[in-house]
Amino acid sequence: MAKEAVLKHGISIRLACECMSVSQTCFRYQPILSDENAEIADWLVRLTANQRNWGFGLCFLFLRNVKGFVWNHKRVYRIYRELELNLRIKPKKRIVRERPEPLAAPQTMNECWSMDFMHDQLEDGRSYRLFNVIDDFNREGLAIEVDFSLPSERVIRALEQIIEWRGEPVAVIVVSANEDPMVIRRALDHGAAGFIPKSADLAELTEALTAVLDCRDWVPQRLLRAVAEADSEDPDQQLAERIATLTPQQFRVLEMVADGALNKQIGDELNIQLRTVKAHMSEIFAKLGVRNRTQAGIAFRRLELVQPSVAARQAVMSEHGDEV
Repeated sequence: MAKEAVLKHGISIRLACECMSVSQTCFRYQPILSDENAEIADWLVRLTANQRNWGFGLCFLFLRNVKGFVWNHKRVYRIYRELELNLRIKPKKRIVRERPEPLAAPQTMNECWSMDFMHDQLEDGRSYRLFNVIDDFNREGLAIEVDFSLPSERVIRALEQIIEWRGEPVAVIVVSANEDPMVIRRALDHGAAGFIPKSADLAELTEALTAVLDCRDWVPQRLLRAVAEADSEDPDQQLAERIATLTPQQFRVLEMVADGALNKQIGDELNIQLRTVKAHMSEIFAKLGVRNRTQAGIAFRRLELVQPSVAARQAVMSEHGDEV
């Protein structure tokens, strides 16, 4: 309007600006940015074409810090919006969760038991463990074993007491993180109806429980062949051969470990230094293929179930030319 007043009515620029409340600088301004706007648009189009995952922020930082342009960010963003280069915000995909099929419920007592371990800490920081057994039919607690340590012998004893009182369950399913085919084979040979690894998904878990409740044995498909091949192997014979490689002193140390003796007690009983006991323990672990004292003790006790300890000791001593 100020320019129109100057051109049509011939008044001065100063008077026109005062009447319209416009500064003379604004009146005399001539836009010279059309070429630069085209250059900005060209740069933005090329950047977004080459770098499809770049948004406005990365494009502007590249132009300012890498190319050295001093264009205002509001100006660049205005052109960026006009070109409709905004990245589309992808909506989050909804995860379709299938409703799990209800598990088959036992119809009578002693049809299915559930066992689990729990642990907690006392006020003084000591940890204790609980071994729980319940009947899935009426949720009756059959046994609760509580102690600071629950070795396998305690678990076996608790199960034997329940079986003597209630009788054996219809089916037993083993749930374990150990997927060794030999362990699975031994569990099935001892009467387990199924073996469920802890890595099994919901579909495998449902399939296993359905098969066992239908009086069918179940083993994961991916382990069937390995379990079948492990059928002909005798783990007790392999264990006996490994124990036969122990020296007489190492056998005495292993026997005391199986009885729960500490390293210091073993050293005092055999009249040897503590470092010698530790060296024997390392050799025993290597020869038996175990990683700790518990596994070594379990391996020794498992062999004792097959043959008496005296006979085992005689076999070891005869192997090394010694007498009991």
